[in-house]
Amino acid sequence: MSRSNAIETSLFESGFYLPISISKAQSLSATFDRLLARNQTRSSQSTYGMHNRKRSGLGEAFWQYRPYENGEDASKIDWRRSARGDQLYVKEKELESLRDYYIWIDCASSMKFSSTLSQEDKLTCAITFGLAIVDLILRSGDRVGLLGSSAPSASRATLQLIANQIGNVILNNFNKAIPLLPQPSSRSKIIIISDFLNNSDDLNYTLSYYADFGISGLVIMINDPSEVDFPFSGETQFFDSQDGQEYYAGDAQNIAKEYHQVFEKFKLKIQGIAVDNAFQFFHHITSHSTDVVGNDIAGPLQICLADF
Repeated sequence: MSRSNAIETSLFESGFYLPISISKAQSLSATFDRLLARNQTRSSQSTYGMHNRKRSGLGEAFWQYRPYENGEDASKIDWRRSARGDQLYVKEKELESLRDYYIWIDCASSMKFSSTLSQEDKLTCAITFGLAIVDLILRSGDRVGLLGSSAPSASRATLQLIANQIGNVILNNFNKAIPLLPQPSSRSKIIIISDFLNNSDDLNYTLSYYADFGISGLVIMINDPSEVDFPFSGETQFFDSQDGQEYYAGDAQNIAKEYHQVFEKFKLKIQGIAVDNAFQFFHHITSHSTDVVGNDIAGPLQICLADF
Protein backbone atom coordinates (compact mmCIF):
# COMPACT_ATOMS: atom_id res chain seq x y z
CA MET A 1 0.00 0.00 0.00
CA SER A 2 1.02 3.61 -0.31
CA ARG A 3 0.16 7.18 0.47
CA SER A 4 1.00 9.58 -2.33
CA ASN A 5 -0.12 12.96 -3.63
CA ALA A 6 -1.43 11.32 -6.79
CA ILE A 7 -2.51 7.70 -6.22
CA GLU A 8 -4.33 5.87 -3.43
CA THR A 9 -3.98 2.16 -2.83
CA SER A 10 -5.74 -0.25 -0.49
CA LEU A 11 -5.65 -3.78 0.88
CA PHE A 12 -8.80 -5.54 2.04
CA GLU A 13 -8.68 -7.23 5.43
CA SER A 14 -7.92 -10.96 5.59
CA GLY A 15 -11.20 -11.67 7.37
CA PHE A 16 -13.25 -9.84 4.74
CA TYR A 17 -15.37 -12.20 2.66
CA LEU A 18 -14.54 -11.69 -0.98
CA PRO A 19 -17.67 -12.15 -3.13
CA ILE A 20 -16.98 -14.85 -5.71
CA SER A 21 -19.06 -14.24 -8.82
CA ILE A 22 -19.61 -17.56 -10.55
CA SER A 23 -21.96 -15.93 -13.06
CA LYS A 24 -19.27 -13.44 -14.09
CA ALA A 25 -16.76 -16.27 -14.48
CA GLN A 26 -19.23 -18.26 -16.60
CA SER A 27 -19.79 -15.24 -18.84
CA LEU A 28 -16.04 -14.87 -19.33
CA SER A 29 -15.78 -18.61 -19.96
CA ALA A 30 -18.34 -18.31 -22.77
CA THR A 31 -16.24 -15.52 -24.30
CA PHE A 32 -13.12 -17.71 -24.14
CA ASP A 33 -15.02 -20.57 -25.77
CA ARG A 34 -16.22 -18.41 -28.68
CA LEU A 35 -12.71 -17.08 -29.29
CA LEU A 36 -11.13 -20.53 -29.22
CA ALA A 37 -13.81 -21.91 -31.54
CA ARG A 38 -12.98 -19.20 -34.09
CA ASN A 39 -9.27 -19.93 -33.99
CA GLN A 40 -8.52 -21.39 -37.40
CA THR A 41 -5.27 -23.03 -36.25
CA ARG A 42 -7.12 -25.65 -34.20
CA SER A 43 -6.74 -29.09 -35.75
CA SER A 44 -9.01 -32.10 -35.51
CA GLN A 45 -6.51 -33.59 -33.07
CA SER A 46 -6.76 -30.62 -30.71
CA THR A 47 -10.33 -30.81 -29.45
CA TYR A 48 -11.62 -30.46 -25.93
CA GLY A 49 -13.00 -33.38 -23.95
CA MET A 50 -11.95 -36.80 -25.17
CA HIS A 51 -8.47 -36.61 -26.73
CA ASN A 52 -6.77 -38.85 -29.25
CA ARG A 53 -3.85 -40.79 -27.77
CA LYS A 54 -2.04 -41.87 -30.98
CA ARG A 55 -2.52 -45.57 -30.28
CA SER A 56 -5.30 -48.12 -30.67
CA GLY A 57 -8.01 -48.46 -28.05
CA LEU A 58 -11.54 -47.45 -27.17
CA GLY A 59 -12.64 -44.35 -29.06
CA GLU A 60 -14.51 -43.03 -32.07
CA ALA A 61 -11.75 -41.85 -34.42
CA PHE A 62 -10.30 -44.24 -37.03
CA TRP A 63 -6.71 -45.28 -36.25
CA GLN A 64 -5.58 -47.97 -38.69
CA TYR A 65 -6.33 -51.24 -40.45
CA ARG A 66 -4.26 -54.25 -39.42
CA PRO A 67 -4.30 -57.90 -40.50
CA TYR A 68 -6.75 -60.16 -38.67
CA GLU A 69 -5.06 -62.65 -36.34
CA ASN A 70 -6.30 -66.20 -35.85
CA GLY A 71 -8.32 -66.59 -32.69
CA GLU A 72 -9.63 -63.02 -32.65
CA ASP A 73 -13.34 -62.28 -32.43
CA ALA A 74 -14.65 -62.42 -36.01
CA SER A 75 -16.94 -59.46 -35.28
CA LYS A 76 -13.83 -57.24 -35.36
CA ILE A 77 -13.24 -57.96 -39.06
CA ASP A 78 -13.88 -55.04 -41.41
CA TRP A 79 -15.51 -56.88 -44.30
CA ARG A 80 -15.57 -53.88 -46.64
CA ARG A 81 -11.78 -53.43 -46.38
CA SER A 82 -11.17 -57.20 -46.47
CA ALA A 83 -13.21 -57.55 -49.68
CA ARG A 84 -10.53 -55.63 -51.60
CA GLY A 85 -8.11 -58.55 -51.44
CA ASP A 86 -7.34 -61.95 -50.00
CA GLN A 87 -6.36 -60.70 -46.52
CA LEU A 88 -8.77 -60.19 -43.63
CA TYR A 89 -8.43 -56.83 -41.86
CA VAL A 90 -9.46 -55.41 -38.49
CA LYS A 91 -10.36 -51.72 -38.19
CA GLU A 92 -8.84 -50.17 -35.09
CA LYS A 93 -9.98 -46.97 -33.42
CA GLU A 94 -7.72 -44.51 -31.67
CA LEU A 95 -7.53 -44.60 -27.89
CA GLU A 96 -9.13 -41.55 -26.36
CA SER A 97 -8.95 -40.32 -22.79
CA LEU A 98 -9.77 -37.38 -20.60
CA ARG A 99 -7.16 -34.91 -19.40
CA ASP A 100 -6.71 -33.73 -15.84
CA TYR A 101 -6.25 -30.03 -15.10
CA TYR A 102 -5.10 -28.51 -11.84
CA ILE A 103 -5.52 -24.82 -11.09
CA TRP A 104 -3.78 -22.84 -8.34
CA ILE A 105 -4.73 -19.28 -7.37
CA ASP A 106 -2.40 -17.31 -5.11
CA CYS A 107 -4.35 -15.87 -2.15
CA ALA A 108 -1.38 -14.15 -0.45
CA SER A 109 -1.73 -10.69 1.04
CA SER A 110 -0.14 -9.00 -1.96
CA MET A 111 -2.95 -10.33 -4.16
CA LYS A 112 -5.51 -8.35 -2.11
CA PHE A 113 -3.95 -5.09 -3.27
CA SER A 114 -5.60 -2.51 -5.52
CA SER A 115 -5.18 1.11 -6.52
CA THR A 116 -7.58 3.76 -7.78
CA LEU A 117 -6.25 3.01 -11.28
CA SER A 118 -7.55 -0.57 -11.30
CA GLN A 119 -10.88 -2.12 -12.19
CA GLU A 120 -10.62 -4.51 -9.24
CA ASP A 121 -8.09 -5.97 -6.83
CA LYS A 122 -5.72 -8.64 -8.10
CA LEU A 123 -7.33 -11.49 -6.18
CA THR A 124 -10.84 -10.80 -7.48
CA CYS A 125 -9.40 -10.72 -10.99
CA ALA A 126 -7.45 -13.96 -10.43
CA ILE A 127 -10.54 -15.75 -9.14
CA THR A 128 -12.62 -14.59 -12.12
CA PHE A 129 -9.95 -15.84 -14.53
CA GLY A 130 -9.53 -19.07 -12.63
CA LEU A 131 -13.21 -19.96 -12.37
CA ALA A 132 -13.76 -19.01 -16.02
CA ILE A 133 -11.05 -21.48 -17.04
CA VAL A 134 -12.51 -24.12 -14.70
CA ASP A 135 -15.93 -23.66 -16.31
CA LEU A 136 -14.42 -23.89 -19.80
CA ILE A 137 -12.64 -27.13 -18.91
CA LEU A 138 -15.77 -28.66 -17.38
CA ARG A 139 -17.94 -27.77 -20.38
CA SER A 140 -15.38 -29.50 -22.60
CA GLY A 141 -15.78 -32.71 -20.62
CA ASP A 142 -12.32 -32.75 -19.05
CA ARG A 143 -11.55 -32.97 -15.34
CA VAL A 144 -10.28 -30.14 -13.14
CA GLY A 145 -9.41 -29.66 -9.49
CA LEU A 146 -7.91 -27.04 -7.20
CA LEU A 147 -4.22 -27.91 -6.82
CA GLY A 148 -3.55 -29.04 -3.26
CA SER A 149 -7.24 -29.11 -2.30
CA SER A 150 -9.27 -31.43 -4.54
CA ALA A 151 -8.77 -34.20 -7.08
CA PRO A 152 -9.80 -33.44 -10.67
CA SER A 153 -13.45 -34.10 -11.46
CA ALA A 154 -15.66 -33.62 -14.52
CA SER A 155 -18.79 -33.06 -12.42
CA ARG A 156 -20.58 -29.76 -13.00
CA ALA A 157 -20.66 -29.38 -9.21
CA THR A 158 -16.87 -28.94 -9.37
CA LEU A 159 -17.19 -25.24 -10.27
CA GLN A 160 -19.07 -24.45 -7.05
CA LEU A 161 -16.77 -26.75 -5.05
CA ILE A 162 -13.64 -24.94 -6.23
CA ALA A 163 -15.28 -21.54 -5.58
CA ASN A 164 -16.06 -22.66 -2.02
CA GLN A 165 -12.51 -23.94 -1.52
CA ILE A 166 -11.05 -20.62 -2.70
CA GLY A 167 -13.37 -18.75 -0.34
CA ASN A 168 -12.19 -20.93 2.53
CA VAL A 169 -8.56 -20.16 1.70
CA ILE A 170 -9.31 -16.42 1.77
CA LEU A 171 -11.31 -16.49 4.99
CA ASN A 172 -8.63 -18.46 6.81
CA ASN A 173 -5.84 -16.30 5.39
CA PHE A 174 -3.92 -19.32 4.09
CA ASN A 175 -0.71 -18.58 2.19
CA LYS A 176 0.63 -21.83 0.87
CA ALA A 177 3.39 -22.48 -1.65
CA ILE A 178 2.42 -23.97 -5.00
CA PRO A 179 1.79 -27.65 -4.17
CA LEU A 180 3.81 -30.45 -5.75
CA LEU A 181 1.78 -33.49 -6.75
CA PRO A 182 3.53 -36.81 -6.01
CA GLN A 183 4.04 -38.79 -9.23
CA PRO A 184 1.67 -36.71 -11.38
CA SER A 185 0.39 -38.10 -14.67
CA SER A 186 1.86 -36.74 -17.89
CA ARG A 187 -1.75 -36.27 -19.04
CA SER A 188 -2.10 -33.44 -16.52
CA LYS A 189 -1.92 -29.69 -17.08
CA ILE A 190 -1.13 -27.07 -14.42
CA ILE A 191 -2.55 -23.52 -14.43
CA ILE A 192 -0.99 -21.03 -11.99
CA ILE A 193 -2.37 -17.53 -11.30
CA SER A 194 -0.38 -15.12 -9.13
CA ASP A 195 1.49 -11.82 -8.97
CA PHE A 196 4.56 -13.91 -8.03
CA LEU A 197 5.75 -11.23 -5.61
CA ASN A 198 6.04 -13.80 -2.83
CA ASN A 199 6.91 -17.02 -4.67
CA SER A 200 9.09 -16.11 -7.65
CA ASP A 201 12.11 -17.94 -6.21
CA ASP A 202 10.14 -21.19 -5.93
CA LEU A 203 8.47 -20.92 -9.33
CA ASN A 204 11.39 -22.30 -11.34
CA TYR A 205 11.73 -25.32 -9.04
CA THR A 206 7.97 -25.96 -9.19
CA LEU A 207 7.67 -25.73 -12.97
CA SER A 208 10.87 -27.74 -13.48
CA TYR A 209 9.43 -30.44 -11.20
CA TYR A 210 6.31 -30.75 -13.33
CA ALA A 211 8.23 -30.45 -16.60
CA ASP A 212 10.25 -33.52 -15.58
CA PHE A 213 6.98 -35.47 -15.68
CA GLY A 214 6.15 -34.13 -19.13
CA ILE A 215 3.60 -31.68 -17.72
CA SER A 216 3.08 -28.20 -19.12
CA GLY A 217 0.38 -25.59 -18.58
CA LEU A 218 -0.27 -21.88 -18.25
CA VAL A 219 1.20 -19.16 -16.02
CA ILE A 220 -0.97 -16.05 -15.57
CA MET A 221 0.79 -13.08 -13.94
CA ILE A 222 -1.53 -10.39 -12.57
CA ASN A 223 -0.50 -6.88 -11.56
CA ASP A 224 -2.15 -3.67 -10.50
CA PRO A 225 -1.35 -0.78 -12.91
CA SER A 226 0.42 1.08 -10.11
CA GLU A 227 2.85 -1.84 -9.82
CA VAL A 228 3.60 -1.65 -13.55
CA ASP A 229 3.60 2.09 -14.25
CA PHE A 230 4.70 3.42 -10.84
CA PRO A 231 2.61 6.61 -11.19
CA PHE A 232 3.48 7.96 -7.74
CA SER A 233 4.81 11.47 -7.29
CA GLY A 234 5.60 13.81 -4.44
CA GLU A 235 6.09 12.72 -0.83
CA THR A 236 5.21 9.00 -0.74
CA GLN A 237 5.05 6.41 2.04
CA PHE A 238 4.96 2.72 1.10
CA PHE A 239 3.69 -0.14 3.29
CA ASP A 240 4.63 -3.80 2.92
CA SER A 241 1.43 -5.84 2.50
CA GLN A 242 3.03 -8.85 4.15
CA ASP A 243 4.58 -7.50 7.35
CA GLY A 244 3.35 -3.91 7.50
CA GLN A 245 6.82 -2.36 7.38
CA GLU A 246 6.97 1.22 6.12
CA TYR A 247 9.28 2.80 3.59
CA TYR A 248 9.49 6.56 3.12
CA ALA A 249 10.46 7.26 -0.49
CA GLY A 250 10.50 11.05 -0.43
CA ASP A 251 9.59 12.25 -3.92
CA ALA A 252 8.63 8.96 -5.58
CA GLN A 253 9.58 10.23 -9.04
CA ASN A 254 13.24 10.11 -8.00
CA ILE A 255 13.13 6.32 -8.01
CA ALA A 256 10.60 5.81 -10.84
CA LYS A 257 13.16 5.06 -13.57
CA GLU A 258 14.98 2.47 -11.46
CA TYR A 259 11.67 0.92 -10.43
CA HIS A 260 10.56 0.51 -14.05
CA GLN A 261 13.81 -1.30 -14.86
CA VAL A 262 13.49 -3.59 -11.84
CA PHE A 263 9.86 -4.45 -12.59
CA GLU A 264 10.51 -5.18 -16.27
CA LYS A 265 13.39 -7.46 -15.30
CA PHE A 266 11.10 -9.21 -12.81
CA LYS A 267 8.34 -9.76 -15.37
CA LEU A 268 10.82 -11.14 -17.91
CA LYS A 269 12.16 -13.48 -15.22
CA ILE A 270 8.68 -14.95 -14.62
CA GLN A 271 8.01 -15.21 -18.34
CA GLY A 272 11.38 -16.86 -18.92
CA ILE A 273 10.78 -19.44 -16.19
CA ALA A 274 7.43 -20.31 -17.77
CA VAL A 275 8.73 -20.59 -21.33
CA ASP A 276 11.85 -22.55 -20.32
CA ASN A 277 9.59 -25.18 -18.77
CA ALA A 278 7.16 -25.34 -21.73
CA PHE A 279 4.44 -23.36 -19.95
CA GLN A 280 2.46 -20.65 -21.73
CA PHE A 281 2.62 -17.14 -20.23
CA PHE A 282 0.06 -14.36 -20.02
CA HIS A 283 0.41 -11.00 -18.25
CA HIS A 284 -2.74 -9.19 -17.15
CA ILE A 285 -3.00 -5.70 -15.67
CA THR A 286 -6.11 -5.03 -13.59
CA SER A 287 -6.82 -1.69 -15.26
CA HIS A 288 -7.96 -3.84 -18.20
CA SER A 289 -11.36 -5.37 -17.58
CA THR A 290 -11.50 -9.17 -17.69
CA ASP A 291 -14.44 -8.74 -20.08
CA VAL A 292 -12.21 -7.34 -22.86
CA VAL A 293 -9.00 -9.36 -22.56
CA GLY A 294 -10.27 -12.49 -24.27
CA ASN A 295 -8.37 -11.89 -27.50
CA ASP A 296 -5.09 -11.47 -25.63
CA ILE A 297 -5.34 -14.63 -23.55
CA ALA A 298 -6.93 -16.77 -26.28
CA GLY A 299 -3.59 -17.81 -27.80
CA PRO A 300 -1.86 -19.03 -24.60
CA LEU A 301 -5.11 -20.55 -23.34
CA GLN A 302 -5.73 -22.44 -26.57
CA ILE A 303 -2.26 -23.98 -26.52
CA CYS A 304 -2.66 -24.97 -22.88
CA LEU A 305 -6.06 -26.60 -23.44
CA ALA A 306 -5.53 -28.09 -26.88
CA ASP A 307 -1.86 -29.14 -26.99
CA PHE A 308 -1.49 -32.71 -25.74
